[in-house]
Amino acid sequence: MGDPAAGDLDRISALPDDLLHLILTRVECAISVTRTAVLSRRWRHVWVHAKNLKFDGRSCEDLLIKKSTAPDYLAGFVDWALAQRGDDAGMESLHIRFPQNSCASPSPEQVNRWLRYAGRHVAGSLDLYVPGKTPAGEDVELPGVGVPTHISLYLPHRRLRLPPAAAAMYGALTELELLAVRFVGEEDPGATLGDFVSSCCPRLRKLKITAPKGLHRLVLRAEELQELRLSSARDLQTLDAAAPNLRVVKLVSCFHNPSSGVVINHHKVARIKAPRLEQIGMRNVPHRRPVLDVVHGLDGVRCVSDIVLDVHGKYYLDTDVGLWLLERCRGVQHVDVRLVHVVASGVNPGELVDLTSEGAAPFASVRSMKMTVTKTLDMDRQRVASISALLTRCPRLRSLQVNIIFGGNTLLPFLGNQVDKCFCDDLDKWEYDGKIVLESLEEVKITDFTGAVEEMHLLRLLFESSNSIKRMALLPLKNKKNRLVFKEGGDAETILQELTKIPCADGGRWHVVTKTFVWMCNSEISGMQRSSSKGSALNWNVLYPGFSSHKCAYSTYD
Repeated sequence: MGDPAAGDLDRISALPDDLLHLILTRVECAISVTRTAVLSRRWRHVWVHAKNLKFDGRSCEDLLIKKSTAPDYLAGFVDWALAQRGDDAGMESLHIRFPQNSCASPSPEQVNRWLRYAGRHVAGSLDLYVPGKTPAGEDVELPGVGVPTHISLYLPHRRLRLPPAAAAMYGALTELELLAVRFVGEEDPGATLGDFVSSCCPRLRKLKITAPKGLHRLVLRAEELQELRLSSARDLQTLDAAAPNLRVVKLVSCFHNPSSGVVINHHKVARIKAPRLEQIGMRNVPHRRPVLDVVHGLDGVRCVSDIVLDVHGKYYLDTDVGLWLLERCRGVQHVDVRLVHVVASGVNPGELVDLTSEGAAPFASVRSMKMTVTKTLDMDRQRVASISALLTRCPRLRSLQVNIIFGGNTLLPFLGNQVDKCFCDDLDKWEYDGKIVLESLEEVKITDFTGAVEEMHLLRLLFESSNSIKRMALLPLKNKKNRLVFKEGGDAETILQELTKIPCADGGRWHVVTKTFVWMCNSEISGMQRSSSKGSALNWNVLYPGFSSHKCAYSTYD
């Protein structure tokens, strides 16, 4: 037997400092980290050198208990913890998050104090989520010098003042994310932001700005910038970006503020010089030609994402920039598109486009498509017609994913108020009766499948249009209790029987694999049988995981 006294030894405290700091890194939560001080004398100051601290008011029970008696407890705790650290450098991450409806919003001076501390000591990631109103004359100010590599600021209802470019430097910064920030400055806030990014962040690769206020103009000259994302920048009127290494551009709900009543300027509002551009996405950007000018960029685009098509049967209402963008990216290989049906009383001349017209150029380079279809009652009778009309433009499509979602039409707010009767109710034809040829289509995936009549119609259309389909997966709709939902009176067995009645050129077989309807052509089944072990049964469970994810390979965000 061993020495009984050995059980009393504090073996954890005997570990070297580097290993103890690694243990604290796994803990993260600042309150839990500081509580380690009670373990022993040595632990009293170990936490001070923790590399990662996370102050999150949402997940700390102590704060929920104490906030009624001490509303500023979290802010005071942050102040105390950072003061205990002193000038100890080398922090890898600092995360400070206050609840959205917190009554204990920190003062601007406290936020500025935390920013100054992070600018000097956090060499990795800084995440600051601090809602609250900024009193007049008391702005949140980003310090002039900072060492973080990643900064994310979420400051709803607060004003942010950036340092003058001539006196600022963030040489290590590679990612900058600004959410719900109201920019202020002595001059044009947009010019200050553009100068800051262009002059003070020489290594910046990713810039994301969401729901900004006071940003009317943004001019960027960034050598290393690879991803630019702007969303809900409704005050923005001019974007001028020159970035030789820019790969990804996303613009969502920009250039138009419905509450202002001012329609987008008819002049060019977005000029992007990006010779290495690979992915571009635009949604809820009103189509007022010319809205976008990409110099030496669109020919190299291989992925078009986040576009919306307002479809009415085989017709497209040309009010968003989606189709315009798709037609100009001639080398695009992957498309991520959402089909919606916005009820409108009338259309302006020239806005209604027939997707199946003989003069329409095909999207000949498109190989994969992720199509999200909004399921609404007013779209039921035209959904297949809209899908088939778009597919006629993609003759070389190899992989197709159709996501059916339930919900209203909230994606195009700039179209104005909806009405009860749509102009398309008077159109004669809903069905596209032309020939669809998809000779290269090999893989199909449909999510939220219920076995409804129009869904079965879509399956027939796909099998009629292609002799090359190798496999197909239908993922049934699930309710909140994770139970499968089918059309009225249906179940998995009856749906499977109906699926077997759909003719296909190669024959093939339907199976149910992990609650998914899977079809496979005979040639693929034979190949799986030959490759399987001798005498072993065919394992259909290996089939479904092999389906493509349909994510764009060109974006590091998606």
